[in-house]
Amino acid sequence: MDIRQYTYISPLGILDIKTEDTALTELRITNRCADNTSFPADVLCINTPQAQENNLLPHIAIIKTWLDEYFSGKEPSVAVELNPHGTEFQLRVWKNLCGIPYGTTTTYGEIAERLNSQSPSRRTSARAVGQAVGRNPIGIIIPCHRVIGSSNKLTGFNAGLDAKVSLLKMENIDTSLMRR
Repeated sequence: MDIRQYTYISPLGILDIKTEDTALTELRITNRCADNTSFPADVLCINTPQAQENNLLPHIAIIKTWLDEYFSGKEPSVAVELNPHGTEFQLRVWKNLCGIPYGTTTTYGEIAERLNSQSPSRRTSARAVGQAVGRNPIGIIIPCHRVIGSSNKLTGFNAGLDAKVSLLKMENIDTSLMRR
């Protein structure tokens, strides 16, 4: 298994990226900014001038393209191969997150209802969905930021609620009526 680590400088800060073979396994928003961060020699920052497109492995170039398009305010036009590691339940929740259309939101309760309709013999709650969403290892691409609480309440996000609001605004989602 070929495991590699990369970084990407985003408007939210540095993203830590991990791949196994050709699949993305982790994408985490950090609170580090590029101005005061030195990158280890073995961790390539994929969107710096030093990282020419033709030097990137094909699957890394696709991840870079996805992120470039997303952070330029467009719905990404490429598909990234994903391989998040989690429990069977977490994987079911994360698959449902991938079905939330760009520029829209849903609630933890609505996801629980979808899961319950998909597997009536396995009942789940909004709280259980929230715990799985909170463990999402591939932020942004598996769009956990599109999940809000009932009554338009902004709820937890690993990188902080300001980052969640920024991501929602990038997708032209009106956050003015959302409560913290």
